[in-house]
Parts: sequence; C-alpha cells; structure tokens
Amino acid sequence: MKVLALRTGMSGKKLEDSIIGFDAILVERTLARSLEEILLAEHLAKRSFEKKKNIAKKMKYEFLLWFTGKTDLASAFRIAKPKGEEMVLIVFSGDEKEILKALNAKLETGNPKLETQSDPLDLERISLSRVKS
Repeated sequence: MKVLALRTGMSGKKLEDSIIGFDAILVERTLARSLEEILLAEHLAKRSFEKKKNIAKKMKYEFLLWFTGKTDLASAFRIAKPKGEEMVLIVFSGDEKEILKALNAKLETGNPKLETQSDPLDLERISLSRVKS
C-alpha cells in the first residue's frame, strides 16, 4: 500500500469517475491525519477477508469501511469524499504515476507526511466500529 498527499483541480463526479478503475481510493485530507490510522484500517480490512467477515467484496472498499468507522459504503463514501483540492490517495496495487495522470494531479510540494501516531480516540473509532451494542 502507498499513501500520497496530492492536489488536483478535479472534483465531484469527474474525480470519482477517474479513480474508479484503479485499485485505489481518495480520502479527504483532514480525515487522513495519521499513518497509524491508515495502517490500522488496512490491517483490520485484511483480517476481515482472512476470517471471511468482510462486508465489501473489494479490499479498497473494506478498507474504507474500517477507516471511516461505518458499515455501509454510502455513508463511508460521504464521509471520506474529498471536499477540496487537497486529498490523500491510498493505492493498494498498481502504478501510482498512472493514477496521478488520470486524476490530473500533482503531489503536494514536499509531499507532506502524515503524523506517525494518532489520537487514541481516532484509533478506537476505527477498531470498535463493528462492535455490536
């Protein structure tokens, strides 16, 4: 998995259509605060497939469900949808250069790094999102 901060002038349906054919997702830059959150969601998504407890059929969508703390894709997409020009690209497989070209995007100057550690409550939101009350 590769995680890249990027900027593009594309938005809305055009942005969604440009990423759909790739094994990658885009998330709102302010939602992706730390690498630790992304790695936890990736781990839990992989584990869901291993245990056959996955909700989504594709890894990128299962990741998105865990990352947003939701159990339905519609609300996960609504939360994660990039709202401005800055966003985070999470590539599960494939060539990120090809994806950047399709998105007409540029890496943010210096490609700012995400925090390595996150707020414990953000990690709790991810890890407890499927606990039934």
